[in-house]
Amino acid sequence: MLTFIALIIHTGTIKVNRLNYYWKTHHLFSLSCFSNYMSRDRFLNLLRCFHFAPNIETNNQNLPEDRLYKIRPLITCFNNKMNTIYYPKKELSLDESMVLWRDRLQFRQYIQNKRHKYGIKLYMLTEPHGLILKFAVYVGVLDDLG
Repeated sequence: MLTFIALIIHTGTIKVNRLNYYWKTHHLFSLSCFSNYMSRDRFLNLLRCFHFAPNIETNNQNLPEDRLYKIRPLITCFNNKMNTIYYPKKELSLDESMVLWRDRLQFRQYIQNKRHKYGIKLYMLTEPHGLILKFAVYVGVLDDLG
């Protein structure tokens, strides 16, 4: 699982158009670091099954109030870990960002002036060179971003 998570993080540093392109074998486009550690099919199967919280029954009346309940532990872990291991400098920036998302989602935002018009709105505390210290996902009007 550590190799799988490392490969997911590494996909954020090397940008390609499709996930399958990381495993191309052509000599001009080969990224052997991916195929050396895990096959494409195994990676895609793990990605399909990877989740952080159990699924809930749709007929159950105990629906969670937090729309991010499945990934809330991951967000909290990241924010707490950055709090403990990194001490920021004087210059900080509070930034609003959009993550492209065109699929159906209850808290998807539409902002006309952004490059990605549809997406998930994030609020991030960052340093000038782009290091994210803390982030929060905006999930709607009733969100307290606490």
